[in-house]
Amino acid sequence: MVVSAGSLFERFHSGTGSIGLGLSIAAWVAHAHGGALTVSTGARGGARFVLRLPVQK
Repeated sequence: MVVSAGSLFERFHSGTGSIGLGLSIAAWVAHAHGGALTVSTGARGGARFVLRLPVQK
C-alpha cells in the first residue's frame, strides 16, 4: 500500500497496518514547540524525516 506524503501526518493513516499515531503525535509536538516535522524522499530510497525545533536563548 502506498501512502501519500500529505497523509503521513494524519491520525489513523498508515501504510504498514499499524494504528498510525506516531507521526501524527511527533508532528503535533513539533508544532506545539514552534518547530516542524517534514518528509522527503531519501537519497537511497525510502523516506527522510527532518525534525526542526527552535533553540531557546
